[in-house]
Amino acid sequence: MTMTLIEVCVEDRAGVEAARNAGAERVELCVDVNCGGLTPSLELVRECWPVAPSGGLRILVRPRPGDFVHDEAEVEEIISSITAIRQLEDTWEGEKPAAPIGFVVGVTTPTGELNASAMEKIALACGDAPHVCHRAFDVSDDQDRAMDLLMSLGYCAALTTGGHPRVAQVEELRR
Repeated sequence: MTMTLIEVCVEDRAGVEAARNAGAERVELCVDVNCGGLTPSLELVRECWPVAPSGGLRILVRPRPGDFVHDEAEVEEIISSITAIRQLEDTWEGEKPAAPIGFVVGVTTPTGELNASAMEKIALACGDAPHVCHRAFDVSDDQDRAMDLLMSLGYCAALTTGGHPRVAQVEELRR
């Protein structure tokens, strides 16, 4: 039997609460979803975490809109954001929320492949927190190789349409 998990992408506390109340098991938190989503502030994460569904709060960590080719400074910004959010978990005052925090990330090379070095550094920053590759996965011409890389680095999933920029490719997703 296959279990379907409902995860909803939201931009604020009201969205987190609405998704949870409507039965979503997990939410992805970002800001500016119209551009594909950007990293939310630490204050917004702090505000949303206590009301997240028990399945978790995944934080999109993306420093800017546009492509997923990030230079070393942007990769360090991604790592810094992850570190700050993980420190929030460690320094939470009072009873820590039950929902686990995870991260949604992705970095490609200029030729469109996943940037193995950057993805490894990011995975290390995530530690034991669940980490997922976002739609940067769809840029890759060789999704089998991209998936092998993600699995070898401990990523637990890839958000994908099966390679198309907007429309789910059912056969590719089945494969």
